[in-house]
Amino acid sequence: MKRVFLVLLCILMVLPLTACKTKKEEKGIEISKYTIVYREVKGSYVEEFTVNKLAALRLQDTVSRRYGVTLPVVKDSEKEAEYELLIGDARGHEAVEGNAYTVKNEEKDISISAGTTYAYSEAFELLTENITLESPVFPAKIDKKGEVSYTEQKSEDFVYVDIHEMKISGKEHPVKKLTIGGVDISKYKIVYHDWEMKTFGLNEVYAAEELQKYIKLATGVELERVTDDTEPSKYEIVVGITSREGDVIDKIDRTGYGEETLLIKTEGTRLILTGAERRGTLYAVYSFLEEYIGARFFGEDCEIIYFNDAIDIPKDTFNEQKPYMEFRDCDQYQIFHHEYAAKRKINSNNRRVMNYYLGGNFSFGGEFVHTMATTFDLAPQETQPCFSDEEIYQKTLERLRTLCSRLTDAKIVSVTQNDNYDYCKCSACSQANVAEGSLAGSLIRFINRLAEDIETDYPEIKILTLAYMFSIDPPKTAPRDNVVVMYCPIESCCGCPLNDPECAKNEDFKEDLEGWCALSDNIYIWYYVVEYTQDDKLPFMNFDSIYENYQYFEELGVNGMFNEGYLHSEGNEFGALRAYLVSLLMWDKDLTKEEYNAEIRAFIDAYYGEASELVEEYFFTLEICSTGKHFAQYTTAAAIFKTEQISAVKDELEKWWDSIESFDIESEKIQKHINELALGYKYLKGCLKI
Repeated sequence: MKRVFLVLLCILMVLPLTACKTKKEEKGIEISKYTIVYREVKGSYVEEFTVNKLAALRLQDTVSRRYGVTLPVVKDSEKEAEYELLIGDARGHEAVEGNAYTVKNEEKDISISAGTTYAYSEAFELLTENITLESPVFPAKIDKKGEVSYTEQKSEDFVYVDIHEMKISGKEHPVKKLTIGGVDISKYKIVYHDWEMKTFGLNEVYAAEELQKYIKLATGVELERVTDDTEPSKYEIVVGITSREGDVIDKIDRTGYGEETLLIKTEGTRLILTGAERRGTLYAVYSFLEEYIGARFFGEDCEIIYFNDAIDIPKDTFNEQKPYMEFRDCDQYQIFHHEYAAKRKINSNNRRVMNYYLGGNFSFGGEFVHTMATTFDLAPQETQPCFSDEEIYQKTLERLRTLCSRLTDAKIVSVTQNDNYDYCKCSACSQANVAEGSLAGSLIRFINRLAEDIETDYPEIKILTLAYMFSIDPPKTAPRDNVVVMYCPIESCCGCPLNDPECAKNEDFKEDLEGWCALSDNIYIWYYVVEYTQDDKLPFMNFDSIYENYQYFEELGVNGMFNEGYLHSEGNEFGALRAYLVSLLMWDKDLTKEEYNAEIRAFIDAYYGEASELVEEYFFTLEICSTGKHFAQYTTAAAIFKTEQISAVKDELEKWWDSIESFDIESEKIQKHINELALGYKYLKGCLKI
């Protein structure tokens, strides 16, 4: 009897272990253990680049973008891996044709087959739909199939909003229920201080108005706005700097807030949206609408609010954000509108006027760039002045002092070289450049002398100069503390990050930038994010390198960005998307690659509406067909894209665009976005002669 009892006890002890093992297996296999396999095709490159190979690269790209894991891609002629994602007819599996797709476990492997790249994308969505960053495993059991339709228009999970007309695209407000600490939004009032005209406090009045409008668009509830001289009530949304502080809510310590730090917090039954005196409150309102209410600002003509059954602002909310870059600009056409620029936290006065109600801006005195021919009239634009000439120096100093004496709000005066390589070669400049080990030597000595001469009288003003063309190499002499150097790598490779060890073209630019950053803490970058030879028509697929460059710039301590875009027209490629993305990166240094790629998909969903799924296919196919290419700002289609790959998927691209152009698009704005993009595709075909 004792022996039987011991046997039963052993069985009971083993059962949990067996159950645990079974349960563990049911969780699936970690993504990182898999290898992507496609069938090898003998023949020319175009023949080899089948739909299946493109699908393998697309799956690799999808997994990398969403989960930060880059899986190896191999041909099925290579040795079998322990865990494989089998694409199409790899390793003798049955192929699927047409618009159908299948996803199925086969022991340790997962078989994915489809007849088109679009069908493959649907299959990948099924495969990854329940995978999270916290649990990056492929499903233990999956057996699904389906078929895609090229004529089915995408249905949105959001409504478009028009803040000027106070309209939404749907019949119902997107947020069904909004509460603050469990209290319904309808009980609340918006409290603000009634600031005088022509003061930057007007941004808080405007912020209160914007909050009221968007809350109404989201919920249908129009909150009452009252000034802070009214009797306090229990349920309030306090906007800006008000007399409520130190009375019914705690006094907020704004030490170190500068002009732009934002604060979103709850205190008791109150919600507080405030921040720094200039733009902090307005930024707090826009961040609150985006992060808590589900509003998104993708363009001056494209704003949405996502559907949500219930949103509650937690009682312990505390969200403080400080910009890591003091100067943030992008001169893409779609982001010029001053009110939209404020929503994207662009703070430059270049090509736009940020009035008092927007909190003003980060201002430059005089012209923005190449001012030695304009503001200071030192030399014609096609030449450079002599930086060793005393008469030129005194003329510059006199005009600089006059300009500084007239400034009321500007922080920087641009004393920047003209737009050419024709530097002065006189003996004095040459000796200075040799001594400094750089053609920037005579320039920096000239700028440092100016900075020293105005420092006592104008301690709050800095001088901006360029590291550009002939002056891009750092000298031995460090710029003074009241000098800002804007580094301009115009000839760098745009297809790779500046710090990419595999890109020989960027080696010198990386070395130069790090040299400047070692000399000064005041480094801005003039970032060339578009292609100019084709004049805004050619798709410029530099989106991965943009993200990687921003991570690199943040590591180096760069504290200002000017992103050069297409400034004369809306263009025929993804310029609006690029402007949106750089605005995110200039504000949020912690944005992950997965979040960045999710923002790309969210933007395309809204900006291209019913056609967004096929536009997304187009975007990511172009991304894959440009991967590994080295191209500059002035380039050709053949330099950006692998022509043989584009040719191999031409039929698929044509099918997408035929479908897109046949869609019945309700919104004229969305149709306009699609038409612009379609022209870019036609231009690409013409350039590549496919």
